[in-house]
Amino acid sequence: MFARGQVGSVYSDLRAWEGQWGQYMSLTSGVTIVLTQVAVHNVAGLFSDGSSIPTAGQLGVVFDISAQNAMDATATSTGSIVNASLSTTFAVYWCNGGDFAGGLGFSTQMPTRVQGTYVLANTAVGRTCFFIGWIRVDAAGNVNNSTAHRDIINYYNRRDLVLAASPQYADNNADTTFAVTANVFGQINGGTNDNVSYIANGEDRVFLEANLVAGGAVSALGPVAIGIGDNSTTVPDSVSMLAAAAASRSSASALFVAVPAAGYRTAAMLIWTSNNAFTVLADSARHGSTLDPRATFLQGVVRG
Repeated sequence: MFARGQVGSVYSDLRAWEGQWGQYMSLTSGVTIVLTQVAVHNVAGLFSDGSSIPTAGQLGVVFDISAQNAMDATATSTGSIVNASLSTTFAVYWCNGGDFAGGLGFSTQMPTRVQGTYVLANTAVGRTCFFIGWIRVDAAGNVNNSTAHRDIINYYNRRDLVLAASPQYADNNADTTFAVTANVFGQINGGTNDNVSYIANGEDRVFLEANLVAGGAVSALGPVAIGIGDNSTTVPDSVSMLAAAAASRSSASALFVAVPAAGYRTAAMLIWTSNNAFTVLADSARHGSTLDPRATFLQGVVRG
């Protein structure tokens, strides 16, 4: 039995062992991606030559998805620019063969695991393209990496990335409130600053919390429910409720903890108000601090 990457194995071209990538994929603009060195591994015995990982001269090179074609499942150019495929998730590979040898290839072909290593495909050329992560091109042709949109995710050298959205937050040293009427579950702020997006790796837990603070008394309304929609803007995965007798500044929190399937996902802060107008406290006055503290928000952590 040969070890992975051992010369003589039927898969001797699989030189990258699980977890041995020392590079990290970062976003330098909405269309440019760069590899940087974040760890140094002793590759002796793990790679039969140095071609299976980026060399020093290839690190720091910018890959422009507005000028580079996408790659198909055979490591061949599709002839279509990557960011022309709007609202599309791409797997990102470091290629040693095919049309993108010596650089990054972006493909809608998701990776397959061969002898413990994720590659483009279980073919001679497919095994020369090593999977390193995902990107999501939005409806405008850009990739986003912000607290609201974690749309570039590394498979190796993962980091904790914050997710956060604060509907109608205003840093003005005063309470900020807004009214919501929703007799069915819907987004608390109509889709503006009340949702996040991310790419799940299929292995790590995703933690999300939705916190709601009442800006007025709830007694005349009946109960008010707050929830988190997992890939939905109308169906909450979990809910918490303010009782009908809740006073102004009462609060409720809903949690989402799961290991979602790998791929692009969204999470939205949802509310139901029993068909009556409900006042939400978005943020409060600073009370001696330097920023208005957020009162109603969606926040969490994803790995990438």
